[in-house]
Amino acid sequence: MEKRRKNVGKGVSMDRDKVREEIAIIIHGGFRSDVKAGAMADDVLSLLAPVFEKAEKYEKAAKGLKAVEDLMNNSEGVMGLHLNGDIAPWSELRTEGRFEEWLVAFDEAISEVPDGN
Repeated sequence: MEKRRKNVGKGVSMDRDKVREEIAIIIHGGFRSDVKAGAMADDVLSLLAPVFEKAEKYEKAAKGLKAVEDLMNNSEGVMGLHLNGDIAPWSELRTEGRFEEWLVAFDEAISEVPDGN
């Protein structure tokens, strides 16, 4: 049972059926056959429904942030931003750049996204 608890919270994606099964196992002390443990697991799972919904939203947001970061890593910058024909390099627009106010919030957000998302 200790091994199961260590893995709680790793990764954003959650399989509700797997979580229900794990909750039932923990409630029943490791035995899978108890009907009461299953019912209690269903109750706990219904309480966790908003958590699942938020986790799904965060997962989508994390994927979006990663997609933008990938675009930034594979391009020079923004053309036309300064209205003078020059490319504004990403390094100037990100944290510690000359115009960091444009993307400080992005850098703070992307720093919260775990690797692998």
